[in-house]
Amino acid sequence: MGRFATGVTVLTAVVDGRVHAMTANAVTSVSLDPPLVLASVSAHCQWRFAARAAGGYSIHVLADDQAELARWCASAERHEQPDRLPLLPCGSTGHARLAGVLATIDCRTYAEYPAGDHDLLIGEVVAVEVSVDGEPLVFAERRFGGFRPTVLSAVRDAIVVADFPVEDPFPGWTTPVDSGVATVAG
Repeated sequence: MGRFATGVTVLTAVVDGRVHAMTANAVTSVSLDPPLVLASVSAHCQWRFAARAAGGYSIHVLADDQAELARWCASAERHEQPDRLPLLPCGSTGHARLAGVLATIDCRTYAEYPAGDHDLLIGEVVAVEVSVDGEPLVFAERRFGGFRPTVLSAVRDAIVVADFPVEDPFPGWTTPVDSGVATVAG
C-alpha cells in the first residue's frame, strides 16, 4: 500500500480536559446520509482508548506545510509533551481544534469494528469547519509531499477525439498550448 498516496490527518480526542492526538492516513468518507466517516487505528494504541472514553473524536485535515506536526503526532514524544499541539479554543462541540489545518471534522462514535490488529471507528459527523485555504499534505512511499492538481491535455484531447456524445467533460478548464497542463479558468 506504500505506493498508494493518501491525505494526512491528525485525530484528536479530549478526555478530562487532556487532548490525545495521533497521525492517521487511513481515513475515508463512508456515507452521506447519515454523514459518516471511518478511521482505521491500531486496536492497542493509547489514542484508541481515549476516543472510546470520549465517545467521539475530531479529524483534522493537514495542510502541505504541516509535515512536522504529522511526524510529531506519529511519535512517542506526543505522550510526554502534549502541550506542543497547536491548539485553538475548543469548538461548540467541545472537540479540540488545531491551528493551520485545512478542515476539522467533529464526530460522535457511531460504530466500532475489530479488523485484525486495527479497529475501524465509524464516526457520525456532527460538525465540519473549513479553516484555511491551501493544499493538502500527502503521504506516499513513506514520505510527505504536496498535491498539485493537473490535467494533461492529452487526456482531454483523447476524450474529444473519441467523439463521445457528452457535454464538455472539463467545463471551466482551459489548456495552454505550450504547457500541456490544464488550468481552471478564473
